[in-house]
Amino acid sequence: MTTTTSSTSSPTITRRRASLLLLSVTSVVLLAVLYAVAVHTEVGQRLDDAALRGRTRDAAVQHAVGRALDTVSTTSLVIATAALVVVALVRRRPRLAAGVGVLVVGANVTTQILKEVLDRPRLGDSAVSSVTSFPSGHSTVAMSLALALVVVVPSRQRLVAGIAGVTYAVVVGAATLTGAWHRTSDVLGAYLVTLAWAAGVCAWLVAARRARRVTSPRGAMAFDVMMPVLSVLFVAAAIAVGVDVVHDATANGVSVGRAYLAALVVIVAGAVATLGALLAALGGASLDPRPQVARA
Repeated sequence: MTTTTSSTSSPTITRRRASLLLLSVTSVVLLAVLYAVAVHTEVGQRLDDAALRGRTRDAAVQHAVGRALDTVSTTSLVIATAALVVVALVRRRPRLAAGVGVLVVGANVTTQILKEVLDRPRLGDSAVSSVTSFPSGHSTVAMSLALALVVVVPSRQRLVAGIAGVTYAVVVGAATLTGAWHRTSDVLGAYLVTLAWAAGVCAWLVAARRARRVTSPRGAMAFDVMMPVLSVLFVAAAIAVGVDVVHDATANGVSVGRAYLAALVVIVAGAVATLGALLAALGGASLDPRPQVARA
């Protein structure tokens, strides 16, 4: 008796690859729009600055922020990336190992280049430093490792790995804002840079070899369906909060306390949406599966 590992049809692989490529391109477009609005408009700068001014200065919180940011360094990035590459190699997935390396290195190099070439003009009566900081390097490190973890684990474990990784990315992103290292738009820009690279790498991995669609346990399948829905809800909540703050800014001047809380909501929503978009585009497809082998 001969059995073969089931695989998706070529049209399904083509659709999956197209979805991932579309997500990558969309992320780049959204990154450009975010930069234009947040950095090159007076309203965008005012809201970003208000969130910085409204951050908590509690000593205990600032100490915790410092500890969280200390976890991000070139050394920790190299060690974490090497560990993920080893995981892929242990799973006998050499293309996956290469993809993880390209994702992490590509995202972080892109962020550093953008920080050098993108300007930040001082508009209006902004009292906050106009030093270029878009996107956030710390947030890129955290999110690139989070999405690399999603890519490297088996498809059934993506959700759990994604939640753990994105939680860390949220902590680092919120810490850069609370510690006045970066603005809200810098954090969101980092998430978009990373998502563009992750989706592009996944599109290559899906197309590199005939991909299988792996059936997840019922609970995991339910969460796979829920993630895009939760992402939409989080983004809708962030938009609602943002609109309220913008309206308040237009009518009465920006409330810095509300702007800071709104920024935290937006950072969480951005991270959840990043994970949800990648999981939805992947759709349970395996990445760099082993060759199909017929067994007697």
